Amino acid sequence: RDALSMFDRIASFAGGHITYQHALESLNVLDYTYFIRIFELFLSGDHRSVLLLLDELMGKGFEGQTILTGLSAFVRDLLVAQHPETLQLLEKPDAVAASYATIAQQCTPASLFAALKTLVQADQQYRGATNKRLLVELSFLSMVPLFKRDLTSISLLRQPPLHLRRLHHTQLLNRLVRDGLLT
Repeated sequence: RDALSMFDRIASFAGGHITYQHALESLNVLDYTYFIRIFELFLSGDHRSVLLLLDELMGKGFEGQTILTGLSAFVRDLLVAQHPETLQLLEKPDAVAASYATIAQQCTPASLFAALKTLVQADQQYRGATNKRLLVELSFLSMVPLFKRDLTSISLLRQPPLHLRRLHHTQLLNRLVRDGLLT
């Protein structure tokens, strides 16, 4: 009976043409795609967009604790998705499992464990928090440095070794003048 009433609700909301997106919106379900977006923002180090996405979720009526527990489950799934032998433990369609594995390969196990610890602690503190939104925001912001890709170390790996990069003093001075860094 509950399933039938949910189906009727989705059908009336969608105008007879039911899609996955319509079902999510009408049932107000926090979908895994939000967690993928959050992790993409973590990996890029974009703390401003993390706050904006969190605001979007809360604006849609999602409780902070629901977001925390959902992200905790997602992080657990990323830990499982890091290794091909444990990937079968994910109870997700193949395409979803593949996207989880892609994100998981960009994270270290230590960063995932640290994030899980942060999320579990925030979940435990949530009920007694006087400013629940701030607790969720600070928890999310504290995870950004755990995952932010170190772009400087990546660019250094692409440069030739130091002994091949040495310039003659006059070459260096000419480049600094040309680039407007020295007059």
